[in-house]
Amino acid sequence: MKSKLYFLISSVFTILFVSLPSVYSQTSNKGNSNSKTFSMEFAPKPENLKSYIPQKPTNFRGSAGYGNNIWANELYSFDTDNPLLVNVIADVNIQTASGDFDPGDDANIYVIDINANNLVKINIATGETVSTIALPVPVDGGIWTVLSIHKTTGAFYGVASNGTITNVYEIDPVTGASSLVFETGLSVVMSGTFDGAGMLWLFEIENDNIYKLNIASLNLELTGAAGFDGDSPQGMGYDALSDQVYLAAYEKNVGPQLRLLNRSTGAATFIGNLPGETTAFGFPGNVAPIEHIIQIPAGWSGVSSYVAPHNNDLVNILDPVSGEFILLKNIEGNIYWPQQNISTLQTWNSSEGYMIKMDQAATLTISGSLVENQTLDFSSGWNILAIVTPDETPVDALFENIEGFVMVKEIAGTGIYWPGQQINTIGNLIPGKAYYIYSTQNVSIAY
Repeated sequence: MKSKLYFLISSVFTILFVSLPSVYSQTSNKGNSNSKTFSMEFAPKPENLKSYIPQKPTNFRGSAGYGNNIWANELYSFDTDNPLLVNVIADVNIQTASGDFDPGDDANIYVIDINANNLVKINIATGETVSTIALPVPVDGGIWTVLSIHKTTGAFYGVASNGTITNVYEIDPVTGASSLVFETGLSVVMSGTFDGAGMLWLFEIENDNIYKLNIASLNLELTGAAGFDGDSPQGMGYDALSDQVYLAAYEKNVGPQLRLLNRSTGAATFIGNLPGETTAFGFPGNVAPIEHIIQIPAGWSGVSSYVAPHNNDLVNILDPVSGEFILLKNIEGNIYWPQQNISTLQTWNSSEGYMIKMDQAATLTISGSLVENQTLDFSSGWNILAIVTPDETPVDALFENIEGFVMVKEIAGTGIYWPGQQINTIGNLIPGKAYYIYSTQNVSIAY
């Protein structure tokens, strides 16, 4: 089969391989670059490919992963503890380079057909196509190399590359429209996935490095070397059951492999061989929401959370404490006060702290995912500081060496941190609370 992307004139492979398009060479396209050559084309299938078991596994000791073996055009499932023990589900009559599961839908896998540039929904029980949406490639001369769905928000993201440019896009799964989110500056990201914390992990095959992209702050960081020579289309998936990221890797001149990603170092440890080059790859299942239980006293106090609610509507969030709640107010003076039919404040912003008034003490539970962006920006003057980390934070350490910072003060309390006057009666900043902050210039606070 031929992919849609042509960078060089195709040549005929030897008798050991099926006919495929030729290798795209990063070196030849970047002049004096010292980078290694790599291919964005599908790898050739050797004649002596190790056979795999076509019957359904009887006992999954690990998790059940799903993938598209493009050498055999088959959708299959396998046990992560024994990746050659597979269940062939059905033939797939499209050529995919990426895919993932919607966390709210265990029955279907979404894949991108790179020949027709379509987003295709496939039933994993039958292999039948459920729906097809046109998905044009936004990078000139490129292909979609990654499709990953955020594990808590359900938002669709894609990575498109032409071998020199690699960008991240948000995708509308209904219309197929894509909008640019981030220009990575990397040559070719060939696989990627979101984990349960909302971090997008990316494998770049020019230098075989693993990167992590914080989709909230758009901060891209090098994690480390993957530890193998990656080449050609391949997959990456997040298993919510074990909280692990796996690579359906293809090692150049070696073959298809299942690898486990170390998210601290970037190293991808070999687990076992896969039956064929596996592209659309993922695990069904969603991430259990995190709950932040906040004790709110009677009267005025400050409130914030390190959890971003899945539903940020204030009516929904505050309904469980509606019998005790009076009003919520932000620093701009916007108010949610249902008893007076005032709702100039309608949604919860996890980067903000609030003033809250309660008729009686109550317990408020915020359910969702951890706040991803832990750097908060404030203009000069008075603001309200949210505590966006689950750990108590020493106030003096958080504000050390921040030019223009003057003081932190409890809302409706007597605690104060005023280093200019050598006063610290706050000690630690407490998750669930919020505090007044005063500065003489714009400041950024990073937890």
